[in-house]
Amino acid sequence: MFSFIDATGDEHYKAIQWLCKGQTAFWGDNYTLPLLNELEFNRLRFIIFPLLSIGDILWFYNVDEILDYLVQIFKGVKFCHDNLIAHLDLDSDNILFNFLGGRREPAEDTETDVTGPFQSHFPIQYYINNFETEDLDPSSRKITGLSNDCVGRAGEYDREYALEMLLSEPYCPFKVDVWYLD
Repeated sequence: MFSFIDATGDEHYKAIQWLCKGQTAFWGDNYTLPLLNELEFNRLRFIIFPLLSIGDILWFYNVDEILDYLVQIFKGVKFCHDNLIAHLDLDSDNILFNFLGGRREPAEDTETDVTGPFQSHFPIQYYINNFETEDLDPSSRKITGLSNDCVGRAGEYDREYALEMLLSEPYCPFKVDVWYLD
């Protein structure tokens, strides 16, 4: 149940440590953003991740690239759920990929056969990021309330809520993740 305020980010940090650190970060079915290093200074925690591009405006050259994207994201969500972590904020801006800069879509005056499909240049990897609203409670598979309220950001959520989140009844956070994939 969401009954705590995590304004410190401790629950977020626990999820990152569980999914993104050490050997777990390199499991083949783990599509969460790997944690490279962490520093602490005056009770402030700095977490270092690879520099990647945000996936808010994805561009695909062919159906194979779309399917590859979907498979990687579905595997990443399954990995989180297998580890009893529900993200509760899955959206394109929380998906990163290993391509930085450059164009986001083909230029109108560029022939696609000259530049080739995006993935033909290197294998693309997608990563799930931003676990600040996650549910990390393996003892229960039901929660109540809005995920942003428990991290001290009541009313600061600019996405549509899954219907279950608005009801006062307990709901399955894993089903909410699937709803967000729509």
